[in-house]
Amino acid sequence: NKLLARVADRVFTAFPDVLKNAQWVGNPLRPAFARQLEPAVRFANRHGPLKVLVVGGLDAAALNTAELYDPASNSWTASGSLTFARQLHTANLLSNGKVLVTGGLDTAILDSCEIYDPATGLWSAAAPLVTLRQQHTATVLTDGKVLVAGGLTTIPGPVFSNLNSAELYDPAANAWTAAGALTVGRRLHTATLLPGGKVLVAGGTSGITAVPSPSLNTAQLYDTVSNTWSSAGSMVGVRAYHTANLLNNGRVFAAGGGNGSTSLATAELYNPNTNAAWTISRGAFSA
Repeated sequence: NKLLARVADRVFTAFPDVLKNAQWVGNPLRPAFARQLEPAVRFANRHGPLKVLVVGGLDAAALNTAELYDPASNSWTASGSLTFARQLHTANLLSNGKVLVTGGLDTAILDSCEIYDPATGLWSAAAPLVTLRQQHTATVLTDGKVLVAGGLTTIPGPVFSNLNSAELYDPAANAWTAAGALTVGRRLHTATLLPGGKVLVAGGTSGITAVPSPSLNTAQLYDTVSNTWSSAGSMVGVRAYHTANLLNNGRVFAAGGGNGSTSLATAELYNPNTNAAWTISRGAFSA
């Protein structure tokens, strides 16, 4: 891409009239991201230098504490405490610089949500989820809303149940609304924001035991315009507890995890431009 850019720059410099009516449209591979403002502008409401917030988790019991890591001083400091202790929750940086924490597990599965304000170091209540859930995913969309998908809940019995439901949080209105439902209930999956604004959910498990079995190889795409899900093909192998990251070329790299009986040292690639095709990544890493 860099070579092509240099060649194009020389051509347009030598022949300035070759494209008289041309307009700059940004990177065609990542148009949704190209439309976004620079991080310094999008997060102008942040206070002070960039830091890392760690919140909740599990020690002997679920934690309500939070800590801030300062890369400049290589040090940790305590920050404000959550109202509810929780583990297996999500935490997302919103476009206003605040952090939204959703759901999770204390002694029971939670629907509560909280917002962290870096200006004060304090937490405040946000509107609760429509559905109690833990082990779900939460993805900040290009319009600033947050998509929560899947997870584990309890139903009368009490018994556990994997969720196929999804919901959207609007920070401006502090409100949750139901989103389109996944085809299969799942937890311990991944959710990745793609170029163009769609969200790829991949893998996970439909089992309800501690060991993620049966794991899934199915994947789905959420369309923010139609509020619906569609198939994104099948992964080469079943996997849960894995990672999935967007690459610079627009593909998604899914790696590791488990298949219900063993940990995985394999990885695979999703290409959104080739009919939802998944291909195994060459080579394997140390498990």
